[in-house]
Amino acid sequence: MNDKVEIDFHSNKFLILKKYIDALLKLNIIVDNDYLDKLKLYKDPCEDFSNFSIQRLIICDYYNRMVYSSEHGLGRIVVELNGNYKYYDNLVEAILDNYEVEPKFNFEFLHNKQIYPFDSKINFFGADIIIKESNPYLQELNKLAHNIYVWKEGRRSEKIFNDPYFRNKIGNMTIDEFRVQRTKFMAFTLGEIIMSIDEMPVEANERKNLNLQAYRDCLDRLLNRYSKNGKTIFKEITNIDEYKNSIGIYVLCLDNELGYYIGKTKVSIKKRIIQHFKKPNSHFDEVHKYDDIKRIFVLELPVEYIDLVEQDCISYIPNNYLYNVMAGGNSIIVIDSDYYNAKNYGLDEEMLNKIIDDCIIK
Repeated sequence: MNDKVEIDFHSNKFLILKKYIDALLKLNIIVDNDYLDKLKLYKDPCEDFSNFSIQRLIICDYYNRMVYSSEHGLGRIVVELNGNYKYYDNLVEAILDNYEVEPKFNFEFLHNKQIYPFDSKINFFGADIIIKESNPYLQELNKLAHNIYVWKEGRRSEKIFNDPYFRNKIGNMTIDEFRVQRTKFMAFTLGEIIMSIDEMPVEANERKNLNLQAYRDCLDRLLNRYSKNGKTIFKEITNIDEYKNSIGIYVLCLDNELGYYIGKTKVSIKKRIIQHFKKPNSHFDEVHKYDDIKRIFVLELPVEYIDLVEQDCISYIPNNYLYNVMAGGNSIIVIDSDYYNAKNYGLDEEMLNKIIDDCIIK
C-alpha cells in the first residue's frame, strides 16, 4: 500500500509513493523530467526540493486534475469583479491575474453550465426566500483564496521572508518574488483541499448509527423542561415569516442526521436562521443546506434571558446529538473540552420557573 518508486529528476534520485505514480499513468501522464520541471514552477519557496516537496506537488497536481473534471462537475474558475466575469483554467492563473485586488471567486459547473453560487427561490418553512445556491467546494475555494490574499498582504509573509531558518531555501528572491512564488504554491493546493471535502459526510453517516428513539427523547425532554401545566412554551415553526420580529432561541432539527443545532438571536429569529444558509460563517453552516432542516422549534424570550436559556438548552442535550461547538451564551468554552461541564451551564429550578412564568405572561 505504501510502496515507493524511485524516480530520476536531472540525475537526482527521489522516492515517491507508487500509488500516485500509477494514478497519473492512468491519466497518460509520465513522471519524467519535463513533467517535474513544470511542477517545480509551483514549488513552495520555503521548502527544499526533496522527496516530500516533490510528492506534495504530484499529489496536488493529481487532485487538481480530478477537481477540474466532469467527475466532480467543476469547470473553470470564474472571477467576479465589478459585475464582470472572467474565466480561468485554474486558481493559480486567476489569482496572479487579479493579484492586487481580491475579487469574488466562483466555479463554473459543467453539469448545468451555471456559475455557482446563483440565486434560487425556495420555500422555507412557509416563506418564499432567495438564497445563494452554493456547495462546500465553492466555500473552500473562497476560503483558500481569501487566506492567500491576507497572507501576501500581511506581515506574516514578511516575517517568514526574514526568518533565518528559511533564508537559504528562499535564496536570492526579493520579497515580492517570494510572495508571488508562495502564492502559486498555495493556490496549487486547491485540488487537495477540495478532494478532502468528500470526506465531510462521514460525520453525518456516523450520526446515523445513533439511536433514533434517544434522539427524539432529547428534544422531548427539552420541550418538557420548558413547560407549564404539561404544555411547552416552545413553538414549532410552520411559517417562519411569523418570527421576523421575534427574538429568542431556536432549535434546528436535522432529523436525517440525528442532530440538533441550538442558536440564539437578539435581532430576528427569521433572519438569523436564514443567515445560516445565505451567509455561512461556521463549519455547521458550510456543510449543511436549508433542506437538511426538517423541523424548527423556537422560544421567544425577553432579551435578558436569551444567553442564559441558550446555555441551558445546549447543556440539556447530550453532546453526541449536538452540532453546537461552544457552550452558548457569551462563553468561549468548547463543549468537547475538559473545561466543559454541562451541569455548570444549566439553570436552577427557581430561575427556570421565573423565565417560564415571564414568557407565559408575555
